Amino acid sequence: MRTRTAVASVLVAGVAAVSPLGAARAAVDPPPATVDAAVQVTPDPGASRAHTAPVIAVDPKNDRIVALAEADALSGRCAVYVSTNAGLSWAATPSPAIPAEWPNCAFIPFGPVVDVAFGPDGTLYYAFSGFNPTTKQSRVFLARSGDLGGTWDTTILPWIAPNLDKGEAGVDSVPSIAVDPTNPKRVSVGWGSNWATYALNANVLQNKLYYWDVVERVYVATSTDGGRTFGDPVNVGDGLKLTPTVEGVKPPPQVVAGNKGEIFAIFGEYSRAGTRDDRTGVAPPAHIYLATSRDGGRTYDKATIFTGPTPTATSDWTWVPRMAIDRANGNLYAVWENMSSAGDPVQISAIRSTDGGRTWSQPAKINDAEWARKWNYPELYPSISVAPNGRVDVAWYDWRNDAGLTIDAKKDIFQDVYYTSSVDGGLTWAPNLRLNDRAIDRHIGVSQQGGIRGPIGIGSRDQAAYVAWDDTRNGTELTQSQDIYFTRARLADPADLFSSAGNGSSPAAWAAGGVAAGLALAGVALLAGNRLFRRRAGAGTAPGRVPAGVS
Repeated sequence: MRTRTAVASVLVAGVAAVSPLGAARAAVDPPPATVDAAVQVTPDPGASRAHTAPVIAVDPKNDRIVALAEADALSGRCAVYVSTNAGLSWAATPSPAIPAEWPNCAFIPFGPVVDVAFGPDGTLYYAFSGFNPTTKQSRVFLARSGDLGGTWDTTILPWIAPNLDKGEAGVDSVPSIAVDPTNPKRVSVGWGSNWATYALNANVLQNKLYYWDVVERVYVATSTDGGRTFGDPVNVGDGLKLTPTVEGVKPPPQVVAGNKGEIFAIFGEYSRAGTRDDRTGVAPPAHIYLATSRDGGRTYDKATIFTGPTPTATSDWTWVPRMAIDRANGNLYAVWENMSSAGDPVQISAIRSTDGGRTWSQPAKINDAEWARKWNYPELYPSISVAPNGRVDVAWYDWRNDAGLTIDAKKDIFQDVYYTSSVDGGLTWAPNLRLNDRAIDRHIGVSQQGGIRGPIGIGSRDQAAYVAWDDTRNGTELTQSQDIYFTRARLADPADLFSSAGNGSSPAAWAAGGVAAGLALAGVALLAGNRLFRRRAGAGTAPGRVPAGVS
């Protein structure tokens, strides 16, 4: 009886949560969006799988062509999928050939793992890292394809070679791609050096300490021949410090190509309290930085575009900010999860620049619901993109409907994907819209097993926002399976996006989305009640697993 009562209570709360939670409507309303049914992208039949951290690119010349890259945290492999019917169906591409000593891709516990982008000439670019499980080092690769991933030509990026006396461990990973919209031969790749070396043991680091001795740094290298060769990498965060005497660690940059030949690199910071030997006290506020090159990537001007107001006592995070550009007018937009002390209100922050990144607006809060923050590191990972017509789209992971809190007082159980948009250049934002058709159970999957957490994939066209996320609906506590799912916040009729295609399906296949969304929160309640019953019956959980490549 108590189980049924709990389920009923959650169901009532969940139904109420379907409506916007006290959101002030935008001054300029975006057109109403229809959420299409979720489509599974990764077809992997193996029970032991953990597909995660998807990224999306849309062909600028054909809205129906979408590329998606992701990582499997358990196998250590990464992959690219291509859809030619606006996401209705997907096909895996062959893996690019790389040297045998760099077999694994998915080593990184936080942030995006791979990147994918289209050039203005239709070339498809795919950036990934190769991890050597023997040396615990990694390199960055860039593959390019003229036939939508049917064949790949691959280049290895310059290496930040290991030199522990200078704080370099030889771990280059988490790449980002930017292709000049007017010059397809200019391709920039950014990445992080020493990223996540806290996962390496003392023997590999020769007793050097992560953060204090081995510092995460940010690099960008640029090619002038379409990604076949690259110039020397530039440390675009060089000289940027938390305080005059303290250097914080910097997550890998996201690179964005400007409309006038600029190369932008945005990155955040992680701050710790104290010193190498005395880690007490309060952490200095972390920053978000923007490095800008106006000479083809040879030199970069650096600026602080945000400073955290209140550190989280012993640490502060401005983690993995994401940026996008309006190709019509050059406006820049950036989003991140604004961290503060645990228990403070949750905030997805957005800022904009209308002068090429020289000045920025004050942060605007774009989430219209708050829930109790019970952790002091980011897990929402907002992503942003801009449609050709100037509409700004943002999606993120969200805990507002976490029924698990009402059942056993534990945090981070049921997660959703939420979306908002702006049609007035980021001045006002639409009420948040739930995109996933059933809750994501984070008791299952790599997120709670010491694994990868990363941003949502998002790409924007005038007709729709394309969104992908990692999802545990096919997993159990035994298998821990995790897959990539895709949907669209659609602003046009399906016939405007694709014709009947793919596995005998037609645009009518998306019609189930409305029904699925309407039943989704009831599904959360039933799942939560079922989980409560299993726990009271003494159900066990699967043992934790470590991502491939982590010692």
